[in-house]
Amino acid sequence: MRVLFAGLPNQGHLLPMLYLANAFRARGDQVTVATGPDLCSYLQDQGYPAAAAGPSAQQQREFVRLHRPPHLSPYEGMAFAWGELFPRFHAPLMLSDLLATIDRLKPDLLVHESGEFATPLAGRLRGLPWVQHSYGVMRPVEIQKLASQAMHALWQEHGLSVPTRAGMFDHAYVDVCPPSLQLDQPGPPTRMPMRPGDVPAQGLPMGGSGQPLVLVTFGTVFHRDARLVGEVSRTVARLPVAVLVTSGPGVAAEALGPQPQNVRVIEYAPLAELLPRTAVVVCHGGSGTVLAALAHGRPLVVLPQGADQFLNAAQVLASGSGLTSDGTDGLEQCLAEVLDNPAYRSRAEQIRVEIAAMPTAAEVVDVLRTLPSADR
Repeated sequence: MRVLFAGLPNQGHLLPMLYLANAFRARGDQVTVATGPDLCSYLQDQGYPAAAAGPSAQQQREFVRLHRPPHLSPYEGMAFAWGELFPRFHAPLMLSDLLATIDRLKPDLLVHESGEFATPLAGRLRGLPWVQHSYGVMRPVEIQKLASQAMHALWQEHGLSVPTRAGMFDHAYVDVCPPSLQLDQPGPPTRMPMRPGDVPAQGLPMGGSGQPLVLVTFGTVFHRDARLVGEVSRTVARLPVAVLVTSGPGVAAEALGPQPQNVRVIEYAPLAELLPRTAVVVCHGGSGTVLAALAHGRPLVVLPQGADQFLNAAQVLASGSGLTSDGTDGLEQCLAEVLDNPAYRSRAEQIRVEIAAMPTAAEVVDVLRTLPSADR
């Protein structure tokens, strides 16, 4: 079987799909990933055949710089991404490259992440089934409607009426978000829950003795604000804890500024290697970081910066698995509360059990391989 994955040129959108991609490859299936040209070399270095499709990350950032209104609220920022950036800028550029890649590779199945809107139209045009792969909390229904409305012109351009929710949920929706983080809204009938990645089979004790270890990480995009990351780590270090900070790809430790003796800075390491030793995760609220922390039963303190992080932070707070802080002013108090109150660790452990009970990628692959072809 040949499977084509497609996503925006953003690691936070793309990398969550690789767990499923690996499950297909374990069955002997051929997997190719289509994304912006600047991520292709990274994917190839990781052993994934890649096809350049759609705009680069730099082009995407330039569109945001020119067209995103200033001083948007978190909800307005989400509406801009899902109503303008993804459907009106990214999707038309992605579609032509995606169709050419489909014609060249002849895939049997298309898989796209939730922010990539061209794949359902490409699937309809080429008579192929498509699967939406989530990377976190499903967007509110009103945001989904904005995306559908924005995609109307592109579907019409190809002589088609845009289906409900722009066809995003027509065949299957692979959902990596555990029940405790879901919004209170109906999910699509095609929803297929799946673990967000490899998770511990049982709760992990916090490694080491002495001071608890606090992990500070701002992911692979928002880490670029080294001044903020440095300020966060210095604030965390005021408490009687050991602090491990990931400065992020391409950011030297020196960029974070002087750090106290109880702070250690590394550029990057897989979260799966760091979380077993961690007591609490202090982060920006990116979906991958939040899900990884909870998959290990680790509570969080979230300082959302943009994108979907405010939504994730609200769900962490609502679930009882952590607290949110608006900048560094309240960070020390929030972290002390999460460290001292066992209820947060207990709730995070309950969500870990939820995640561990979700079907594995291998089990989901068994179902996806049976999807019928889409109607042309």
